[in-house]
Amino acid sequence: MWYPYNLPDSTPLSTSQPIDSLNHTAYHLPAAVMKTALRPTNENDSLEFDFDTGNPTSDSYVYMHFAEIEKLKDNESRVFDITLNGKVLSESVTPKHLLSTTVESKQAIRGSKLKFSMYKKPNSTHPPILNAMEIYVVKEFLQKPTGQEDG
Repeated sequence: MWYPYNLPDSTPLSTSQPIDSLNHTAYHLPAAVMKTALRPTNENDSLEFDFDTGNPTSDSYVYMHFAEIEKLKDNESRVFDITLNGKVLSESVTPKHLLSTTVESKQAIRGSKLKFSMYKKPNSTHPPILNAMEIYVVKEFLQKPTGQEDG
C-alpha cells in the first residue's frame, strides 16, 4: 500500500504529466505516486530522514524511486548522492525527466534505525528529490514452517 509521507523541512512537488508512459519499469510503480515528489524546503539543504525497524538485528532492504517531474533547462541539473547510516548507497543520482529510476540496497542492511541523507552535488543547480520509497524488513519466524505431510 502506498501512502503520502511528509518529511520535516521538505516541500512537495507534483506534475500532471504521465510518468513512464512508454517505458514501464520492472517495479510497476503507481503513476499517481511517481507524479509527486519531495525536495528540501531550502534548496541548498539535504533531504534527511530516519526509519525505525524496531529491532537491532533486523535485516532490511531499501528501494528508492526517482523521476524528474520538473522540466529543467539545458544549463540546469539535479544530481545528488545518497547515504544510508553514513555509508554511500548511491553516487551521482540523476533522475530522468518523466522516467522512473530505482536505487536499491544490494545487500541487507542491519540495524534498528536507518538514517538516510541525500546531498546535492556541488555542480548541481537543483536539490535532491524523492518520489517514493519502499523498505522491507525481514521477519524471522521462530517456528518451523508447516510440512507438506502435516494435515
